[in-house]
Amino acid sequence: MLELRTSASQLQTFHSCPRAWWLGKVAKAPQPFDRKLLVGEVGHEVLERFLRHQFLYPKGWTSPLNRFTKQKSEHHITTTEQALIKALVTKAIEENKSRREPDGEVEKEFGKKLGVIQSVEGVAITLLGFIDYTYGNNIDDHKFTSAPRYYGVDKLKKAFPMNLYAWAGYEEGFITDPTVWLRYNVFKKDTVKPEVLIKHVERTKEEIYEFYAHHIRPLLKPMALAFKNCTTWEQIDNAMCRGEANQVCKKYGGCPYLDICLGKVTLDGYKARFEKTNLGDKKKSQSDILDKIQNKHKKEEKKMPSMINISEIIDALSNVEGVIGFLIMNKFGTIKHDALPNWVNLDKIMDFLNSLLTISNEVFQELRQGKVMKLVAENAEANLLISVIGGYIIAIITQKDLQIKLFEDKSKILILKNLNS
Repeated sequence: MLELRTSASQLQTFHSCPRAWWLGKVAKAPQPFDRKLLVGEVGHEVLERFLRHQFLYPKGWTSPLNRFTKQKSEHHITTTEQALIKALVTKAIEENKSRREPDGEVEKEFGKKLGVIQSVEGVAITLLGFIDYTYGNNIDDHKFTSAPRYYGVDKLKKAFPMNLYAWAGYEEGFITDPTVWLRYNVFKKDTVKPEVLIKHVERTKEEIYEFYAHHIRPLLKPMALAFKNCTTWEQIDNAMCRGEANQVCKKYGGCPYLDICLGKVTLDGYKARFEKTNLGDKKKSQSDILDKIQNKHKKEEKKMPSMINISEIIDALSNVEGVIGFLIMNKFGTIKHDALPNWVNLDKIMDFLNSLLTISNEVFQELRQGKVMKLVAENAEANLLISVIGGYIIAIITQKDLQIKLFEDKSKILILKNLNS
């Protein structure tokens, strides 16, 4: 008998788009690394250490740990994001919105006691997962977001993961009361005004089992059959995507597999493109492509001849009147220094810089030769200039009437020229 291991997130993906689930779970199509998730991953670990009475910020805390491989990510949050997490966690503790409970369990694992939750035509379905925090008849889920409005009570009532966690709690016996409290601890990612909001709702045992019967159980059979019988994504008739992208396809930054569904690239072509361009990380369980890419990048970084010292760039930019802030990133997409002001949206800056790196080397070379890219999108107070020097790509926020260029001479000494002088 085949075994299909599923989880709350997989069930939610299958509900939203069976093709996306099949491409990721069955076809092992990799997904681009999403930097926006880093703050949440690191923030979760800090909260876990608080709830376990551990030191909150040990050495290396700025990169998340994979719970399955026990390996640290090569990606780190920025200094701005570090300060934001510290502010949010401090606020949560001081306002008693994150508190240690005598019977609390951190990262509560469930599924082993459940065994096979359903068998479908030779496929045994098992459910596995982890809950951020449980205590008494409470289930907590930490959410780091810049849009708290998406995590209200109405969404909480309909949330696949939370209702499934409660169902598993009743089935395994770690929830025994006739009602259960589902709770979102919402950490607002706002560097100017960070907030910790609590959204919670009480659900009866009957409501939890009704949700499972009407929303989760109906997904198990089609999921099992797709797992067992489908050998190509075309075999999954998906009403979500019929020749054009819809709202589901565009949700959360867009489906990474959209080009496959629209016929712009084959599945094999997508995998080859991912490996060639290193669009981002993917889970280790899918393949070892990421390891190969990362090792290649580390070797290339070591071979890069006489890269200019970052401190020279920082010193030069810090001494120019009219420079409001800047960010330095290497050509592999890793932030090396973040001195952007709080009102700048870091995610949008990073998305733009990463898009430059994936377009072509021509843009990179033009910028390295001294060309400065000035974004059309500007406000009444500042400009965003993009430049490259010494193998680094730099985003510079300047006053509206200032434009600068960065140069590098043969001795690798940084020369800064004020174009308005």
